[in-house]
Amino acid sequence: MIKKMLVGVIIPFVLISLVLGCVSQENRANMYLDKGIAFDQKSNSDKAILEYTKAIEIKPDFAVAYNNRGFVYHKKGDFDKAMLDFTKAIEIKPDAAVAYYGRGLVYIMTGAFEKAISDFNKALKYNPHDKDAQGALAFAKKALKKK
Repeated sequence: MIKKMLVGVIIPFVLISLVLGCVSQENRANMYLDKGIAFDQKSNSDKAILEYTKAIEIKPDFAVAYNNRGFVYHKKGDFDKAMLDFTKAIEIKPDAAVAYYGRGLVYIMTGAFEKAISDFNKALKYNPHDKDAQGALAFAKKALKKK
């Protein structure tokens, strides 16, 4: 009787704790993402990177956090780290148009115009009306011709 009562109380409690723990982790990751966005909007790149990194530590498959951190690294001129983050975002979410766009920008900055064109085309495949990707694609094509 006591065993049944304990099992009837303990198992549901453990299950609820596990579910709430998962939701809590998701919420925490989103909280750090939001903080990163706020710092980025205030042009505080270093704090934005820290917050995005915290989000990624909690949720390693958080493509948006990798992508956002990639854009901050890009703005700082740290193209190697930006490339790693955009590539990771694409690995996690292969249809992430914005990550292809970001990686394409890095390719432009490093003179890899053919790779940039490929990534901008992929960005447009997943988001055909993206004016930024359209403009960047046109720029990369012109730059490749001049090369």
